[in-house]
Amino acid sequence: MNKTLAVAAALALLFTVGLAPRAQAVYFSADVPVANTTEVGSDSDDLDSLSGYKLGVGNLVWWLGLGYESYTGKWKPSGSTSSIDFDYTFTDLLLDLPIPVVNITLGYGVGDIEAKFAGTKLASWDATQQFINVGIPIAAIFDVHLGYHIIKGSSNDTGTDDLDATTTTVGVRVGF
Repeated sequence: MNKTLAVAAALALLFTVGLAPRAQAVYFSADVPVANTTEVGSDSDDLDSLSGYKLGVGNLVWWLGLGYESYTGKWKPSGSTSSIDFDYTFTDLLLDLPIPVVNITLGYGVGDIEAKFAGTKLASWDATQQFINVGIPIAAIFDVHLGYHIIKGSSNDTGTDDLDATTTTVGVRVGF
């Protein structure tokens, strides 16, 4: 009885960890932003009401993949009843590291950020980002992951400071 239980436990461990998605498997991922801190000049604040997505497909060629993300956060200045929308849009290059026990994806993205008030553009930035996703495999083809993005924006507008931001995302990944 104890041998049967030990074999079953070993097989379960092999199935959930040992057969986790490898570099050879194409995968699809979907993430949502959960936190963002944006700094323009010396003003820094957490954005509220984050909405949007990040989609990715990985291991298309070797360990490389592509991603696209679009999300919006609202910033309400102190004492104001109105908010300013910060719209983030990036196209990403993904690099999946072939580590068997944890799924690590590194990424680099280019895109733009716009600040809008009541639909009118206030400022815009050309942006780049670097990010890392760390995922815990569940079963052979699925993972749950956490992402951390470091964003740098160069102002397109005279008189507007450059932008620095960080974004935290959570998501899932399914491999084939």
